[in-house]
Amino acid sequence: MVSAGIEPNVNTYGALIDGCAKAGQVAKAFGAYGIMSSKKVKPDRVVFNALISACGESGAVARAFDVLSEMTAESSESKGCKPILPDHVTVGALMKTCIQAGQADRAREVYKMLQEYSIKGTPEVYTIALRSCSLTGDLGFALKIYEDMNKIGVQPDEMFLSALVDVAGHARRADAAFEIIKDVRAKGFHVGIMAYSSCMGACCNAKDWKKALQLFEEIKAIKLIPTVPMMNALITSLCDGDQVLKAAEVLNEMKELRVRPNEITYSVLCVACERNGEAQLALDLFEQLKVDGTGLNPTIVGCLTGLCLQMFSYDLSLGNIIVRFNQGKPQIDNKWPPGNTSCLFPNMLTSSSHPSHIVPSYYHPRYFPACGQLFASMEFCSTDKILERNTEKYGLPPSLSHWTAVLLLVRPMRAMDILSNYGFPSGNHRWSATLKRCFISSAGLFEVSS
Repeated sequence: MVSAGIEPNVNTYGALIDGCAKAGQVAKAFGAYGIMSSKKVKPDRVVFNALISACGESGAVARAFDVLSEMTAESSESKGCKPILPDHVTVGALMKTCIQAGQADRAREVYKMLQEYSIKGTPEVYTIALRSCSLTGDLGFALKIYEDMNKIGVQPDEMFLSALVDVAGHARRADAAFEIIKDVRAKGFHVGIMAYSSCMGACCNAKDWKKALQLFEEIKAIKLIPTVPMMNALITSLCDGDQVLKAAEVLNEMKELRVRPNEITYSVLCVACERNGEAQLALDLFEQLKVDGTGLNPTIVGCLTGLCLQMFSYDLSLGNIIVRFNQGKPQIDNKWPPGNTSCLFPNMLTSSSHPSHIVPSYYHPRYFPACGQLFASMEFCSTDKILERNTEKYGLPPSLSHWTAVLLLVRPMRAMDILSNYGFPSGNHRWSATLKRCFISSAGLFEVSS
């Protein structure tokens, strides 16, 4: 452009500085401003706003206020420039800069510029102001912003309402979130799915599952299709309130509404099942998970194996464990044999929540703890307590070495290969002993006797 003999004007420099700002090239943005000043081109409000935005990208709060001072200073007249008053874009850019730097108090001081310079803000500017309240959970100041909007006749949009309700959520005030929704609807403003989703999040943060269920009924009544994050928030709220059975019912309703659950949904439910001892429900969820095609993760695997461990240990303490040799190999006659959790093993091998992984998911380090728990659960199958209980009935000597020999009659898995594949130290005697005592395969060692 310059080579062609065309001199850039203020609009050219403004676009150049704005482009540098959006690309995070702060030094280049101020470099362009320096060239502009050397060419005696007078900057306008657009240029100064772009410079402030550039400061926000780099977190340079002090420099942003220096730009504001230069913009509004009377001394600008000595440079041939008249003072330029800020507009709503200036205020929004300054507040965003402060918020990104974590300076919520300073952002609120900037908000006062709207009244100081008699600026009629836009919903976007007021939404930015609300974000400063989210940092601290200051619901009082957020409601003041909403009141200011109503006074000057600015109609809130979906983003603003969602942000306002979100502040109530950060303040753990589910009741306030409901009041906001009620007030907005009374004023005739549209309340969309984003605001309702934030309201559900507020119920979750406040651990108020009754309010969450009430909101869900309202959403269904007005024929809104809930989102997956909204349903996850509802299920989390129920699980936090130990309403795991109700949460399972909500999962079924979720499917009826054609909202597909994800890994987070099943993870929350499985954790709640383990906490409440709902082993059968957890296994039912596992079957649903497979039907839905949802991937496994360490949380789900850990909870399922943990539940089998709990139930097996409980039955073991009551003496409800019987080992049968009807089919030539030991079979545990119990509903919760930890060996039964080996059905998780092949699913872990084929499941991955990261399709970009070239290697099988079971090589990924995030599965090591789950594999460890899975192997540990199978170790229960060869404890001395079982041997002692079945010695008299089956004539099996209470010798661990003898029990190991019996297990090794069945084709054992390559122990060292597993140890190396999963990253376990090959010299770790505990894992070596576990693998020797337990025959691990995708079919499982023990079967439940019918």
